[in-house]
Formats: sequence, C-alpha cells, structure tokens
Amino acid sequence: MGGDKNGRFLGGSEVEDWYAPNLDASDHTGLGKWTQQDIVTYLRTGVNRYAIASGPMADAVRHSTQHWREDDLNAVAVYLKDGDKKAGEKPKPLDANDDRMKLGATIYEAKCSACHSPGGRGEKNIFSQLADNPLFNQPNATSLMHVVLAGSHGVDTDARPTAPAVPAFAGTLSDDNITAVLTYIRNS
Repeated sequence: MGGDKNGRFLGGSEVEDWYAPNLDASDHTGLGKWTQQDIVTYLRTGVNRYAIASGPMADAVRHSTQHWREDDLNAVAVYLKDGDKKAGEKPKPLDANDDRMKLGATIYEAKCSACHSPGGRGEKNIFSQLADNPLFNQPNATSLMHVVLAGSHGVDTDARPTAPAVPAFAGTLSDDNITAVLTYIRNS
C-alpha cells in the first residue's frame, strides 16, 4: 500500500521498467566488491570496472551526481560501504553442459567476447567486467534484458564526454538466444 519496506532498504527494486540493483554491502548481489573509489568514480563519471550507468541512472549521473562535490561523493561511498553485509542466497549455477549454457557460450563468443573478453574481464572503464559482477547476480534481469535487446549508450559526463555503447541485439538474436546468452553470463 505504499508503506516503507525497511527490511528491503537498499535491496533493489524495479524503477521505470528497469531494475535498480541492490546497494547493500553484500558481495554476491550488492556493492561489497566495489571499492569506495569504484562508487565515487561511478557517481562522477557513470562508469567503473563493474558498471556503466544506463536507464534512469544515466539521467541521475548526467543531471545530478557528476556535479556533486568530492566530499559528498565520498560521503555517499562511505555510507554505502558501511552498510549491512547480508549473506543472501547464492544460487547453484547451471552445469556447463546444460543446453542453454552451451548455446549461450557460443553466442557470447560471437557477440560479446570482443569487448568483454573471452573470460568476461572487460576493459577497465570502457567495457564492463561481466565475470564475478554483482550487477549480473541480481534476482531480476530486467535491466540486463533492456541492454541486450535495445543496446545502451553510456552516460556522457563532463569528466567522460565520450561514452561506450552496447549495440542492440533485438534485430539479430531471437528471444531464445538472448535468454541463453544472459543465462550463460549470469551462470558463468
């Protein structure tokens, strides 16, 4: 009924048909692996080793956080890093021999590995690291589907006027192929 959900504070939720990720300090689905500097850099430039701002967050960076003072960016980063480190359930990944994983691996190699690398390590501050990335471990893959289907252009900021982009694959991959590649990435 619109009441506060204090037990889910910073736990992620759908916003404007995107999934705002978990911001608690857990390693698997939150910001636990992000350093304080990762958070500051993301809020200032819209990109770090784990993420490139897209959807509503791109607007937040473009019109707000890139203009914050350094002290304010650091204060937010310290606050987020100091949060509860919830263990959370880490699901068992699919077996590599699962048909979805095999198909997803083939599609990943053909469509994704040139930028994100065969092992998913990406290219720092240009192409997101996919391997061991808590953003890909979120319980809801809505934002990932948006990016793969429609593509995404990273936010341009004063500090990073040229932003990386992901091409749209809706016209070249079937729904089953998109499901397979996201299943592969999320389970690898």
